[in-house]
Amino acid sequence: MTHLKNYQIPVQLRPFVKAIYLMQAPGTGERPPHSRVLPDGCVELFVNIGDTADSFEVNGRKLNGSSFITSRMNCFMDISSPKQAHFITVWFYPGRSWLFFDVPMSFVANQTVCLSDICESQAEAAKEMEQRVEAALSDEEKVQAVQEFLIEKLSRNYRAEESFQSI
Repeated sequence: MTHLKNYQIPVQLRPFVKAIYLMQAPGTGERPPHSRVLPDGCVELFVNIGDTADSFEVNGRKLNGSSFITSRMNCFMDISSPKQAHFITVWFYPGRSWLFFDVPMSFVANQTVCLSDICESQAEAAKEMEQRVEAALSDEEKVQAVQEFLIEKLSRNYRAEESFQSI
């Protein structure tokens, strides 16, 4: 049975993040059948906190990183999860994820990309976040490490006063 836990979104992230979940599916020994996910216009960040040797497949392509972003703008995706899944997912509001990643969202539209593959500056920050998640002792600490990563990215890329000046 799949266990899904919803986490409180920090105040700084609430205008941008729709939900933060931790999902754990203990597995049954066989890889579950693929799921078809319909487009919703949202970007999601997945951080695998389980065994990364058995990874996700999206549209038949195996993902090799611990963290990846997926963007279902206007195409469905066929997803095959590992036998056992344990991950954190951050679901961004439509059009609100661009502040957290160093590339235009058109780069990831309708595809899934390992977070470390986006660009060099993202790779170091992603690796540091993944190391903090791996070192954390509890699921709550793992979620907190992801939240702190996002707050740091937001503080570097967003200035509220600048967005009001452009109106």
